Amino acid sequence: MPPNGPAADRTRAPPMLILLYLILGLVVSSTEASIPPRLSCRHHFLAGTQKDAVLPLKGEQSNVISNVQCLMQRDEGVIVTQIHSGLETPYKLGDGGKKSVNFQIGDIFFLRDLIRTADCHQQVTIEWKDPPIEQGSNFTLVSLWNNMTEFHYDPENPVAQFDFVSTLVGVRHILPQTDSFERSATIQATSLTCKQPIITQSNCRIRGKVDVDFDISTDWTYEFAFRTDKTDQTLMKLRSPEPEIVEIRLERGKLVDFNLE
Repeated sequence: MPPNGPAADRTRAPPMLILLYLILGLVVSSTEASIPPRLSCRHHFLAGTQKDAVLPLKGEQSNVISNVQCLMQRDEGVIVTQIHSGLETPYKLGDGGKKSVNFQIGDIFFLRDLIRTADCHQQVTIEWKDPPIEQGSNFTLVSLWNNMTEFHYDPENPVAQFDFVSTLVGVRHILPQTDSFERSATIQATSLTCKQPIITQSNCRIRGKVDVDFDISTDWTYEFAFRTDKTDQTLMKLRSPEPEIVEIRLERGKLVDFNLE
């Protein structure tokens, strides 16, 4: 029988404490669910998320939401997105020949755009347990951007590692050369690591009217984040050496740009 009396009361959590736990649980769940999906981890950083976290990403033309690891390495001037690949589990060619690889981000078009706008890296390891059955047998790896890389057996280097960057990143397909494909090769790849640079200006987080001087490159896409409670104001001015001034204003809650002479 269950114990009765004062000793039993001491083992039970007070009703108010239980209610407090439930309220805290609801607050935490609501906070996590309130984070909307964004285009990249950098967009999450610009929206105010400063700590490493698993955050939702989604393309502009997509309904597919993917949760990925975002590393907010602001001290190093980069935001890192880690995207897992199905090829992190080693795949032996003899297990099935042709293979298509899935990724943590299910929307392939969105994933391609992310690779195009970030500095992405993936390491691929190929190991031959035994010499190939056929002389000159090879296979091809196809990236998300449909770039092809062909591999041949090298008796002096039975275990080889390759660093894929740019549009070679993201092994999407494995294609043996023929039906009598190389059966002894095992392929494994790391997750995709994509870095996006940021320019941190601590003064901009405290007060306005701060001059920020940096060289603009045509190879970059620049994004800015503002947080304000005013619906009508000048957010920023861009000055070029010509000289030309572009003023970015907030008019009734909408962004408007003006060219000033």
